[in-house]
Amino acid sequence: MAISLRAALFLNVLLLVACQLGIASQGYTKMLDDENATESHAADAGSVRFPGNQSFVRTPFELLANSPYVNVKVNGKGPFTFALDTGSIDSPLASETLSELGIQPKDTTGGVELTFEGGLRVKTEGGGTVSMAGLWPLIKRRFYGDIGYDVLKHFVVEFDYEKKVMTFYDATKYEYAGSGAVLPATMEMGYDPQIDGELRIAGSPPIRTRFTIDTGAGGTVVTTPLVKRHNLTERLTQKVPFPGPGVNGMVFDTLVARVMEIGLGGYSVEKPLIALSLDTDGVFTMESMGVNLGGNILQRFSMIVDYPHKQVILQPNSQFHEPFPADASGLVLKAQGDEFKTVIVVGVVPGSPADEAGIQEGDIISGIDGESTDKYALWQIQDLLKTSGKERTITLLKKDRRLTAVKIKLRALA
Repeated sequence: MAISLRAALFLNVLLLVACQLGIASQGYTKMLDDENATESHAADAGSVRFPGNQSFVRTPFELLANSPYVNVKVNGKGPFTFALDTGSIDSPLASETLSELGIQPKDTTGGVELTFEGGLRVKTEGGGTVSMAGLWPLIKRRFYGDIGYDVLKHFVVEFDYEKKVMTFYDATKYEYAGSGAVLPATMEMGYDPQIDGELRIAGSPPIRTRFTIDTGAGGTVVTTPLVKRHNLTERLTQKVPFPGPGVNGMVFDTLVARVMEIGLGGYSVEKPLIALSLDTDGVFTMESMGVNLGGNILQRFSMIVDYPHKQVILQPNSQFHEPFPADASGLVLKAQGDEFKTVIVVGVVPGSPADEAGIQEGDIISGIDGESTDKYALWQIQDLLKTSGKERTITLLKKDRRLTAVKIKLRALA
């Protein structure tokens, strides 16, 4: 079955939704037929090796654009940066970096051995390869693959977003003793953890739906059936229209909006930014999806996904009550070049601060407040443009190669 690009709806992160939500996804998934979707992925005793007599291994991760990345060795070589993605059924390798990994394309279907910091070794089930170069500009670095369900399914996996540490526990020896909410989970399409929750809109009863856990997605998306069923495009007033191109010819239409609350396991996440899918085809038109829950919300918890026992545990951290800042510039940006240092304006929201300042499509942003943009990844530049009320000086290289500086007074768009 060919690999499709799941929450790759914002994969290139070229347009405004990326500025507002950081919605990028490494969620490479397979669209399964019914037989494959219900397939039981029983653990192969030879595919997992804890070091010594340990029953758990901790390994640090980096949180980039709301998504976790970890360094692992591949067949003993490395380490190399991989994305951690609960929204992927398998663990594909980046087709562009196979030579660095020392792997031939024909050898990828047999799986590779990943060694995590701490000594845990796990054999993948052969996720093949997929192009990942479209994702590199957002985080300003290459990454070499995606770690999905075929690896994670063997463990109880804890994502401690505050400490930026993940822990793999031996499921046969694990027992939770914390105070978080323990929620029963089902596996959407046989692999993707789903829990019950509520979407709360001002002046309306709560909308109960399924929330799909997707660590590979930077932001949170409400699927098209839910949007239509509850007329959310009309009922939510704080929103910005956004047509978003994906990769490989896939196009995803969205609105960015702010809702009153999201309820999960007795916890209320206040005024989060979400994307409303307007897709007419693809994974976000599936009735079973509900809400695709990404890193902008997940990072406010310590989250444990107990794959063998099908449950998710949520414990709020110190970031739980932090506000969700929206883009306050109206700039739609793209990073390109060999080192992703060239930041081009590919769109300007009409009536936004950037529009009022005269910034135009095709302008190249070379500096912000006197600092070269060379020092920032695209997602960091987007974060600099979320401080509503602050004045920023933007240095521009115009199409006629004229260098100029303009001041914009940032104003939240949602």
